[in-house]
Amino acid sequence: MSGGDTLRVRHTPLRPPGTGANDPDSYVHRRGLRRSDPAALPRPSDETLAIHLAGVHCPETGRWGMPGQALADDARRFVTDLLVARGGGSPGGVRPRGGGPPLPRGAGATVRLGLAARDGRERLVAAVWVGPPWEAVDLAAQLLSAGLAVCTRSLDGAPTEGGVEYARLEADAKAQGLGMWRVSAARETPSRQRTRRRAGDARGG
Repeated sequence: MSGGDTLRVRHTPLRPPGTGANDPDSYVHRRGLRRSDPAALPRPSDETLAIHLAGVHCPETGRWGMPGQALADDARRFVTDLLVARGGGSPGGVRPRGGGPPLPRGAGATVRLGLAARDGRERLVAAVWVGPPWEAVDLAAQLLSAGLAVCTRSLDGAPTEGGVEYARLEADAKAQGLGMWRVSAARETPSRQRTRRRAGDARGG
């Protein structure tokens, strides 16, 4: 994960949760094999998908020499905790049965995607549900409810993906002063900081 609203997933179509194909131990063991080994997994760029959550922006993480926003790390931890609690991901620090480095927190979690588009950075924009189909939760909705994301909006101010429901969750979190809404209203929202960064890039600053 590079932020609360950006993650990488491994595509395993038509494989139900809990099957050997989704087992984190098996996955990490095969990742460590030589490329020439028939059982080896392809490297990340060939095998995983870069996903940006549809309909929301989380606080910006620091990059390109610019500091991150308040609660950016909180949003990322919130997502990894959800991947562990609801998606069956690794709790972190546990070595796979086949040896190798400890699994990162959240590795191997079960998620389901609803693809919406591809953005300018070649990421897939998608709704992400965490957990098995009978009890999956909408990741973007969970972030909004915790005050760790804001809705994306069109030029007229209307919310995009997620529509009225996402706007309601954002408003409820704001009314309760949760997450980023505890911070002074004078601080930038994630969307405003992205706009400022893009303007700086366009000017060469």
